[in-house]
Amino acid sequence: RSAVSLEFRTSSGGAFTRDGVAHELGHIFGRSHAPGCGAGAPMDAGYPFAPGTIGVAGHDVFNWANGNAVRALSQGVTTGDVMSYCSPAWSSPYTWEAVLRWRQNAFPVIASVARTPVTLVAGSISAHGRITLRPALSAEASLEPTDRSGDVTVEWRDASGTVTGTQQVASHALADAGGERHFIAMLPTSASLLATQIVATHRGGASATIQAHHGPDIVSARRMLTGATAFTSSAGNALLVRDAATGDVLGIGWNGRVDINHSDGITVTVSDGVRSHRAVVVPR
Repeated sequence: RSAVSLEFRTSSGGAFTRDGVAHELGHIFGRSHAPGCGAGAPMDAGYPFAPGTIGVAGHDVFNWANGNAVRALSQGVTTGDVMSYCSPAWSSPYTWEAVLRWRQNAFPVIASVARTPVTLVAGSISAHGRITLRPALSAEASLEPTDRSGDVTVEWRDASGTVTGTQQVASHALADAGGERHFIAMLPTSASLLATQIVATHRGGASATIQAHHGPDIVSARRMLTGATAFTSSAGNALLVRDAATGDVLGIGWNGRVDINHSDGITVTVSDGVRSHRAVVVPR
C-alpha cells in the first residue's frame, strides 16, 4: 500500500522524517490520504474535517512525559493531519481511531503452508507505462496460482526464445509513488533452470526483458568505519543476504552492493539476472 525504501536525509529535518514515516505507516495500516495541501490518490472521501486539518486540538503528551518538553504542547485544530500533505502534521482523532480499529481487527490464523524453491522476479510500471524488471532471486515461498485477470504476463524463456514457464500477475499502485505500480511473479526453480531471459509484458503493450549475465563474479565483504559490512558483487549483480540460522532476509542490493550491520552467520546469494546461486564471500 505504501511507498518503500524512503531515504530521509539529515537535511530533511527531524519533523519531516517523523511525519514522513508516520504517513507511510498510515498507508500500511489501511489509511488513504486526507484531502488537503496537494494530496492525491488514494483519497479518503469520508474525511470529516476541513481539508487537511485535524479538526480537534491535540496535545503532545509523549514528549512531555519523556522530559523533552516542560508541558504537553498543543496542536491547534488547523494543524495538518498526518495523512495529508500538510506541514506541520499531527494525527486527527479520525485517523487515530481508524488505525486503532485496523490494528484491533481479528485477523484469521493462517495455517502453515508448504514452501517450495522458487525463482522470484519483481518489477515496476511507471506512471508513463514503462516497465522495469529487477534481477531474479531464489527464494522459498508458497506458490500463488496465476491470476488470469492480472495485467502483467511474465515469461521465462530459453536461449531459443521458447517459453519455459509463465505467470500472469496483477500490478498494484503504491501511495506516494507518483502513480508507480509494482508486481511480483514466481516460478518453481525446477521450471526456470533452462531460462536465459525473463520478459514482462503489460496489458497496455509495454514490455521489458532481463538477460542472464555470464562471466565470473566475486562477492567481497569489507568492514566499514560505521561498523557495518559492505557486500559487493564484482559483476554488479543483485545480492541477497540472509541470516544463516533463521533464513531471515537481512538486506538486498539490487545494484550489486548491500550494507548490513553484521557479517557473522550469514549466507549470500547472487543473481545472474535470471536465477541466483550461493556465493563464496571473500573478505577484504
